[in-house]
Amino acid sequence: MNVYLVECDPPFKYRNILLFFWMILVPMLLLTWNIGNPFPFANLSSTFSLIKKKSYDIMAFSFQEIDKRSNIYDDKCIKSMKILTNTLQKEFQNYTIVSSSNLQSTALFILLNKNISYSVSEKQIKLINHDACAKASILINLEINSKRVTFIGNHFEFDMDNYEERNKEWLNVVKNCDNNSDYDIMMGDLNYRVEMSRNKAIRRIEQKNYARLLKSDQLLMAKKNYPILAAFEESPITFPPTYKFDVKSDQYDTSPKQRVPSYTDRILVATRGNNSKPEVTKYDFIQSHVSDHRPVYAEYIFSL
Repeated sequence: MNVYLVECDPPFKYRNILLFFWMILVPMLLLTWNIGNPFPFANLSSTFSLIKKKSYDIMAFSFQEIDKRSNIYDDKCIKSMKILTNTLQKEFQNYTIVSSSNLQSTALFILLNKNISYSVSEKQIKLINHDACAKASILINLEINSKRVTFIGNHFEFDMDNYEERNKEWLNVVKNCDNNSDYDIMMGDLNYRVEMSRNKAIRRIEQKNYARLLKSDQLLMAKKNYPILAAFEESPITFPPTYKFDVKSDQYDTSPKQRVPSYTDRILVATRGNNSKPEVTKYDFIQSHVSDHRPVYAEYIFSL
């Protein structure tokens, strides 16, 4: 397991025109999506159409599987990162990409609305290369107004039986978080599964009995078993599992593996110190058929 520290020298400053700091309300859009190598990224525009209807101060995109493993060189996906950067710049022209990073097939982008008037500075980027093949985490720490916020894009170990490996990866991420951070935002394909037979899970989905599915959710089990992980809070899930679908279909996995539908794609926030907890105004998925995962997004309002 390797951890890389990326120096930010000098750090960028974005529209730093305020003379004094005071608490401000910052609307954020957080989105995670395992896009499953959909070259040439032609269908991403339709996926983004829903979130383009609103305006946010900050948007963070955590992507997984942005390229095939055979196209990863020196732990980077240069070609697909360039395409993703161009796509985001085209789709969100009122925003500036102020920080982005890539490790293995995982990528994290932070976009700022061009009309914001408070200070934002990049403090640090950390890259964690997990032992699992091509799995990684990216930590981007920003100072927003007077608060430190760490955005964490993740891709954890796959497969139902690798529960403890995922826990180790999450614990390692927490260990590498900035001790001075006011908020730690976890987002990504965390790969936690629903421990239930496929047929039973399908019945629960048809009944829209998502609460019963979540009683068998490995991520919630991990939070109970590891108190340090319990600090990460998630808005109630009121939507069906976002993995695994047949591509270009609403049908859950019909391949020979018959994977159990699961909530692999998650967004959680840990509030540190005496800071006020952010308000969640939306937590949902986007009906996109590009990948075998559905994108998951959350709308938050932070007091920073």
